Amino acid sequence: FTAGGATETVASERSSWTSSGEFTHRATVVNGTTAFAEGTVLRNRSVYFLRATPILDGAFVYGYEATGGGDLDVRTSVTLRYQSVSAADEGNRTVYWRVERPLNRSAATLEPGDRLRTPFSVNVSAAEAEARRIDAELGGTPGDVEVVVLSRVRIDGTRNGQSVSTTRRYEARIAPSDGIYEVRNAGPRTVSD
Repeated sequence: FTAGGATETVASERSSWTSSGEFTHRATVVNGTTAFAEGTVLRNRSVYFLRATPILDGAFVYGYEATGGGDLDVRTSVTLRYQSVSAADEGNRTVYWRVERPLNRSAATLEPGDRLRTPFSVNVSAAEAEARRIDAELGGTPGDVEVVVLSRVRIDGTRNGQSVSTTRRYEARIAPSDGIYEVRNAGPRTVSD
């Protein structure tokens, strides 16, 4: 028999966080066609057209959410990488050569929900020609010649009361073929706890 008893329920939530990076992209039609008038902006498509839209304008966007708050210093660099690689046994890749050209950098202090945007622009026709020229200098390699937009993100600070110091890498591959080019692995890529 309990007289005047009270029951107290305490809900305990574990703090959590999510970190996300992605490449957004668009291309403006500079050589108008029947299908796409000059000046038309094509956004986040799986395929663009080398002749009509040779310049890919994009941005790498990084942000995070944290239930317990945070204050992170984020430094992002975006680089254009030319390389020749081939698959090898057991999923390893052979890198025959690799050349990088810086595109842009940015830095900011982010709170949960903030985003850091680092814009870039790539002339895809010129980038493909440059990659092929580098490969030809070496006499041609058996690998696949690739053009990659690489983002390195340095993260330092506190998230949910915990110290954070890490570097993340994100890659989007630009794959030209037969008058078109694709942007592969643009994301978003998410890490959480």
